[in-house]
Amino acid sequence: MLEAIERGLGQSAAAPAPAPGASPAPAGAQPRDELGRFTHKNAQGQAVDEQGNLAPDQAAALAAQEAAKQKPPGAEDLTQMPEGLGQKAQERFQKLANTNRDLTAKVEQYEQSVNAMREIWTENQVQPEQFQMAMGVIGAMNRGDYVGAMQALQEQLQQLSVLAGQAPGQIDPLAEFPDLRQKVNNFLIAEEDALQMARARRMEQMGQQRMQAQQQQQQRQHEQDQQAQRQQQELHTALKAVDDFTKEMARADLDYPHIEAQLEPVLKDMLQSVPPAQWLQVVKTQYQLIKRVATQSRGGGSAAPAAQPLRPTGTVAGAAKPGNMFDAMWANR
Repeated sequence: MLEAIERGLGQSAAAPAPAPGASPAPAGAQPRDELGRFTHKNAQGQAVDEQGNLAPDQAAALAAQEAAKQKPPGAEDLTQMPEGLGQKAQERFQKLANTNRDLTAKVEQYEQSVNAMREIWTENQVQPEQFQMAMGVIGAMNRGDYVGAMQALQEQLQQLSVLAGQAPGQIDPLAEFPDLRQKVNNFLIAEEDALQMARARRMEQMGQQRMQAQQQQQQRQHEQDQQAQRQQQELHTALKAVDDFTKEMARADLDYPHIEAQLEPVLKDMLQSVPPAQWLQVVKTQYQLIKRVATQSRGGGSAAPAAQPLRPTGTVAGAAKPGNMFDAMWANR
């Protein structure tokens, strides 16, 4: 029964129906139209009649190709468990399916990031050369090449002053350190020494900011890992609880094969929007509902007395009980 939870519902594409009146020509033979006449071929190699109209089989083939192009992506679930696999093959397939889901989620996350960045570029009309210049300045700063970064920014400042029609104001490197500026103005320290002290302070601040950013990133990653572990544990616990319940019912309830046959096809849809912690209760409730209906059917519309023993119903009479966990989950697939 767990197979109905772990695998998706697959969809098989139906083959396109042939066009009315069309009769496919044998391989290598000249195509014919609906009246059986030989058709000609146009410049694209397609069979046509004397007026240049496509033959029915050619028109049907083109329509099928166009329908295949317009088929929405994701219509077929590639992670659906194929029928007839052995236990080892099922385990390997499930691992591959889980890996595929993880990679698909990561690709979707990267696509969202790229789209967000593209929107920012479009909104601010960022050109490739502007982005390269900005990354060059940031790279120089991160490498400690502050002179190179300052020269690049000075060039940009010069261009902006021409475009703005005004000269840039004088930059005071000690503007953010008024205590050092005051000491320099009072001739207590030389400006060169004050600049060295300001540089040391700035480097310390930048180091603290980088450390805080790393700690915050590590904290976010730790919280994400913990959340993923909790979700995985909840999923594992829910699956095990459902598995234990179904195994117990398979041993104790003679009606289990009949109930399982009705419950399994709808189980995935039932649990799709339910938190894993509630899966067991949902399965139990639906199981008891099917059980009650089956009991009433045998009793002619009224529930059988509690003391009356349960008996198997329909074609499942005499079915052997599952001998182990694997038989309970995968038998009769």
